Amino acid sequence: MDIQHLTYALEVRNCGSISKAAQRLFMAQPNLSNAIKELERETHTVIFKRTNRGIETTKEGEEFLRHANDIVNQFRALDRIYVEQSASFVKASITTMRSSIICDRLIRYINHLNSQDLFFRIHFREATNEEVIDDVNTGRATIGILRANTSSFDYFCYQAKANQCLVQPVPSSRYTVLMSRDHPLSREDELTLDMLKPYTEVIHGDFEIPWYMYSDAYSSGALEPGAEKVLFVYDRGTLMDCIRNLHGAYSWTISTMPESLEINGLIEKPCKGYDMEGQEAIIYKSSTPLTQKLLDLIAYLSQASE
Repeated sequence: MDIQHLTYALEVRNCGSISKAAQRLFMAQPNLSNAIKELERETHTVIFKRTNRGIETTKEGEEFLRHANDIVNQFRALDRIYVEQSASFVKASITTMRSSIICDRLIRYINHLNSQDLFFRIHFREATNEEVIDDVNTGRATIGILRANTSSFDYFCYQAKANQCLVQPVPSSRYTVLMSRDHPLSREDELTLDMLKPYTEVIHGDFEIPWYMYSDAYSSGALEPGAEKVLFVYDRGTLMDCIRNLHGAYSWTISTMPESLEINGLIEKPCKGYDMEGQEAIIYKSSTPLTQKLLDLIAYLSQASE
């Protein structure tokens, strides 16, 4: 038994669901289930009862988790006093809209920390814009990164401000078309919206944003509603797989790392007449202390796309 297993059990109790707890803990559901079973086996205690309605805490489990909560709180207090306040330690949780370029900025930041021989504990989660706002609002993330096109960017910024988040815009960038090297249009020097009409557009989906915003954002009103072939996906790996393997698939991108293009066999093409820009913003709670460490992290995450 270790402190991590206690934290897992408390999160399951708080969520009332293994799957929801796994999402909050940024881990796979089977791994969390195995960790809970191991904890129950080591302590000879049935902490949770599996029912048709989900997870319920047993009477013995409630008593166990009460002590576990005290232990975790004391451990975190020690961590704050003797580790996190150290000048050589960086701790942060980041939730961002899915993007290879943002991941690259994080890698540059971690390389910077390593070059300074600094210790760090950083959580990095890719999600939808709505989940970014929710994570920052509830304290699960220190920093959030919104990423959207011109027509829907204000919508997400409004939602962030409504949740008492400060919004720090990042310079906008032009969209290009992301496609496979084997795409039928890959030999064209420049594309048009009409040329893209017969092909499948793959879009990073957001659960809450209205459809009309997607239509405006990704088609600029040029394509008739209902006439498009649109596939919504909710993780970056699936998007890359679809563009690479689905015949004629394409997506709009602000910037994709050259290494990612090479590995996935993808290319970027300009599109004539497509004036939509991609915009980003760093968000954080107004109550968040802006330490120098946090300001350095924000500076790296705010670097404009090249």
